[in-house]
Amino acid sequence: EKAAKRELEIQRAHPFPDVRISVVVPVFNTRPKFLRALADSLLHQSCGAWEACFYDGASTRADTRELLQALTQEDNRFRVTFGVENRGIAGNTNAALTMATGEFVALCDHDDLLAPDAVRCILEAAQDGADFVYTDEDKVSADGTHFFEPHLKPDFAPDSLRSGNYICHITAASRALMNAVGGLRPGFDGSQDHDLALRLSENATKITH
Repeated sequence: EKAAKRELEIQRAHPFPDVRISVVVPVFNTRPKFLRALADSLLHQSCGAWEACFYDGASTRADTRELLQALTQEDNRFRVTFGVENRGIAGNTNAALTMATGEFVALCDHDDLLAPDAVRCILEAAQDGADFVYTDEDKVSADGTHFFEPHLKPDFAPDSLRSGNYICHITAASRALMNAVGGLRPGFDGSQDHDLALRLSENATKITH
């Protein structure tokens, strides 16, 4: 009965019957409190049209692995793969991308939080024809109570992007576009997000901030 009620709630919060977003998350020895906070921010989305794909790069912390396993029992939209090696940020993210089944994918760090309307806003942009979407972002204290460094971004500015990665998080794109550009490139670890944003912007049909 509880599961049926939860499924009904998800359906009511799913105004986009033809599209879903896969939030891909690379994990390695993440503190459980941060993973728990990320999971809660997903569970509290105003739109339930999401799945979360966690790829664990052979974490040595038992509590990290235990929480990931618990999430799969909590909600079937949490999907986890336990890898046998740590492939680095780009490799772990690419492994998470292979798990995605949604028409849209969003890249998310293991210690990020999503605003309650993040999924809804990205899918609204997708329904309007965008295949590359990015959002504003903010920094938050470790206890989750204090926001202190808002990054209010311009609409797409190619010259600015060539000078530095102002796009950052959250970056989302159609799965077709993400696959077409080959995901992240491991040789660019440390600047992998910037490299990806440049390649997505060069191949996107419509970019929406």
